[in-house]
Amino acid sequence: MFRRGEPVQAIHIVQQGLVELSCGPRNRIRYGSGGLFCDEELVTTNQCHSRDARALTPLALIRLNR
Repeated sequence: MFRRGEPVQAIHIVQQGLVELSCGPRNRIRYGSGGLFCDEELVTTNQCHSRDARALTPLALIRLNR
């Protein structure tokens, strides 16, 4: 979906499926249905992704662009 260091373009809400955000093998967060992610990164001064995101299953997302 995106890689750490890329500019944040949107907030994502998971409608269906499973997404994993990671910045190392022991630092992983998973979001399922109803999960909201990337909202914190839009308000920071850096405004770049701090983690890699990948779909673990087929996804249906709501994407709220900047």
